Amino acid sequence: MQHASNIARFLRPAHGLLALIATLLITFNAQADSSSAAAQNTTDCIAAPVVDCLFELAVSNGGQIVDEGARGRVLRQIVDAQISAGGLTGALQTARDIAPGTFRIWALRAVAVAHVHAGDFQGARAVVAEMESESEREWTRVEMASAQAQNGEIAAARHFADSLEDVSLRDVIAGAIAKAQSENGRLAAARITIDGMRDSSDRSRALRELAGAQARAGDLSGAFAIARAIQERGLRGAAYISIAGAQARTGDYAAALQTLELLPVPGLMGTGRSVIARAAARNGQFATALEIAATIESGNALSFTYAVIAREQMINANAAAAEITVDLISHPLRQSAIFADLARLYTARGNMDRAIHNAKRIGSPGLRSWTFAAIAMQQQSRGDTTGARSTLAEALAQAEAIRRPEIRALTFARIATEMALR
Repeated sequence: MQHASNIARFLRPAHGLLALIATLLITFNAQADSSSAAAQNTTDCIAAPVVDCLFELAVSNGGQIVDEGARGRVLRQIVDAQISAGGLTGALQTARDIAPGTFRIWALRAVAVAHVHAGDFQGARAVVAEMESESEREWTRVEMASAQAQNGEIAAARHFADSLEDVSLRDVIAGAIAKAQSENGRLAAARITIDGMRDSSDRSRALRELAGAQARAGDLSGAFAIARAIQERGLRGAAYISIAGAQARTGDYAAALQTLELLPVPGLMGTGRSVIARAAARNGQFATALEIAATIESGNALSFTYAVIAREQMINANAAAAEITVDLISHPLRQSAIFADLARLYTARGNMDRAIHNAKRIGSPGLRSWTFAAIAMQQQSRGDTTGARSTLAEALAQAEAIRRPEIRALTFARIATEMALR
């Protein structure tokens, strides 16, 4: 059980797969081609704070994108990476570099909300002050209040909501409060919050969350009653899927599949079956998971389901089975993500042949480069400094060879984020 737990922490969304990249960049020298201008940019990072330097490279490459919309979108993603790495000052500067428009607004809003999550409400207000219109500022304050609710600061979120004249904005915050209450098991309080909401769409979304929480708490009859009361068909269907997921997590797959028969929107069936199959995989019931997955018609839902099954197989120390499952995934990026997981898992076990084999199968240039860097980190942690240098040289060469500046920029940002998180 301890072994499976360790692998789970390794494979599920992690806070740092490139734990020792700073050490490797400092020791990496002879393998770089100093005649290459692009490689020289990376080499410059060796003598600087590595995370900051790589983020500078990311922003620099993002700035090379000619199309203004595409440039704004990539810089917005880099802002997210900087926020994840805890670099709010750098994130704010990047946000300021985005041309005025939607992406700049979203970037500034993300920085403000991040300040709230960090407990720095004064810093959040300073970011809001940089926004050009009152509507932008007001919506950002609404998201800040919602972030307070997520942090458990319910009274503060309510206080701000009460100050708003726009009922619809108050309901957005109330929805965030109800969700936080539901997730924390305060179901009665969540119901009171929801009953005070006026907007039917926001109310339906909140009821969907409450139905799932009620089912997870074991009150299926209450969950079904809540789901039936949801007016919007799509959200009512989503509530039934949440209930089915709760049933599947207890191992009652037959009841879960029966719940899906209540779906008011047939197009949600694939998503519902995916939820059940993924729950079976997380329960370690892989035969059941694969059997249910095979009934999913939607290509996207099916690929996602197989990806989760493969990852759970790896968590349960069955890499051979995962290699079979990954071939069932039709979505290239999801398949590449599992190849990356397999590469890192085999590296951790010392099986470099299988690690490199899976890394080379990754179709995405950015993810392939990043995976080679992750392999290098694992090699270094196992004491293989020579092998780590060689693999990192390959990773950097692949990153520099990426032609599209947006992919190159996001690759640098991802590496920097993982370094910082570790």
